[in-house]
Amino acid sequence: MISPETIERIRTETDIVEFIGGYLPLKKVGRNFRGLCPFHPDRSPSFYVSPERQTFHCFGCGAGGNAIGFVMEREKLAFPEAVQFLGRRLGIEVTADRSGPHQPVYDACEQASRFYEAQLRRSDTALGYLVRRSIAPDVVKRFRLGYAPPGNRLRGEVKRQGWSLEGFRRAGLLVDRGSGPVDYFTNRLMCPIFTPGGRVIGFGGRVLDEREPKYLNSPETEVYRKGDGLFGLFQAKAHLRESPALLVEGNFDLLALAGQGFPNTVAPLGTAFTLGQAQLIRRYAGDVIVLFDGDEAGLRATRRVLDPLLRAGLDVKVVRLPEGLDPDDFIRRSGRDALAGLIAGAVDFVGFLVGERLPDGVADQRQVLGELVALLRVIPDPATSELYANRVAGLFRVDKRVLVRDALPAPQPRRKAAMRPDFEEMVAAAIVQDAALAEIASELELPALLSDVGIREIVEQAIACRQEPGYGPALLLDKFEDEATRRRIAGWTLRDGGGHAPAEFRERIRQKLNARLHLQDGMLERVEQLARELEKLDDSAKVLTGDTNEQERDEEGQ
Repeated sequence: MISPETIERIRTETDIVEFIGGYLPLKKVGRNFRGLCPFHPDRSPSFYVSPERQTFHCFGCGAGGNAIGFVMEREKLAFPEAVQFLGRRLGIEVTADRSGPHQPVYDACEQASRFYEAQLRRSDTALGYLVRRSIAPDVVKRFRLGYAPPGNRLRGEVKRQGWSLEGFRRAGLLVDRGSGPVDYFTNRLMCPIFTPGGRVIGFGGRVLDEREPKYLNSPETEVYRKGDGLFGLFQAKAHLRESPALLVEGNFDLLALAGQGFPNTVAPLGTAFTLGQAQLIRRYAGDVIVLFDGDEAGLRATRRVLDPLLRAGLDVKVVRLPEGLDPDDFIRRSGRDALAGLIAGAVDFVGFLVGERLPDGVADQRQVLGELVALLRVIPDPATSELYANRVAGLFRVDKRVLVRDALPAPQPRRKAAMRPDFEEMVAAAIVQDAALAEIASELELPALLSDVGIREIVEQAIACRQEPGYGPALLLDKFEDEATRRRIAGWTLRDGGGHAPAEFRERIRQKLNARLHLQDGMLERVEQLARELEKLDDSAKVLTGDTNEQERDEEGQ
């Protein structure tokens, strides 16, 4: 873990205009700088950088963040690596703080991984298994494959080396039985599971014989949760800059493909695929190709992953393997070129669900159409959803108006005593830019009034860190891993807030809080204090009240 002081120093010493200007030409526009967005095809400049807020935001694709976020997006790095990247540029030494509460668990996982690697080199049985599975030596080294021998060899090594027994318990590598701690993994080929930054946090083990269970993953621990990570992402992320992510079901499918020239392959961790895993892919790639087994179970699994992948904003395609084959079987039987051909012919989710031809019966057509409409609902980009809706309507020869009506999310009951969404957004946009407003928001318990869950989380985080040095959007951006939240905050620093005059804005806050909070004696005074503080925020008020017309005038003059 990198110390907060080091992160803050790197953030404050990085001039975001000068830094991003090293990647693309920027032109001064009023108080901000503008250029062509590096994250999507941009014909007219829609990418803005704010030297005052030390943030960037694209009004075209929605990308946004601070300098660290720019490095994460552009260089496809995890947060710690992005901090180190900027640290090297500034000549600041970035070292990990090894005194955190989870460090004994990280140490245990790393020590176990080295032990398993050494055991693999000594086991003819395990090495012979890898040869039979056509796992190349360079793949063994790249993925740090190992072998957990029979018995309680790891427990013995822990005692001999004087390693932390408690750390190995917490890591799930030693489990207590009646006679004391015993090895969790025995007589299995071991696949370490890494964070995107390269830390070992768990393992997946496969038996070398016919025992059950065939596959066994580490139990969930304080640092490892199956639904939060992806096997192979650490090795694949550098290749995802130019290639789509290739999503397979199993570890050995991934290892086989990685050894045959498909280094962009990732896999879930033996559990139901989650939205968090889809968002993790989206951090590194915009496109994903699903390559699951060719049997009925594989087709059902493919259907299940479509929702989270589309919901995360990914462009999704699917490869259908011949019936009964998994990717490992197929590539060993037919070779790399044959698999590359199938991948090149991957179809989108509409083509996958419809198949080669439409179902014959109306009931079957309605079932497929229902699946498609459900997926259209979750696509976050309206233009993309519209294009797919056009295609589906044409395929099924249905009135697009009926299709769009069915694809609209079901209406949600309105909560009482909640602020209007536009008002919530304006208040939150002001709070993230000024610690005094975050302090007042804390006093008034403002989050309880917010109906938008995303805005509520942002305001709660703003309140939590309101007293930290350098409070502002740039600091808050590093508190969130979710890309949509980061983009939302960055967008607030460079947007028009809707044209409300300061007096009107102040009065609306007073009226809303007065009505929702049923103000007691003395509360009105604090609301008026909020209004006064808002009026003092010259820059924030201009952003929020439409007085940012330098940007608009420049655009009109282009």
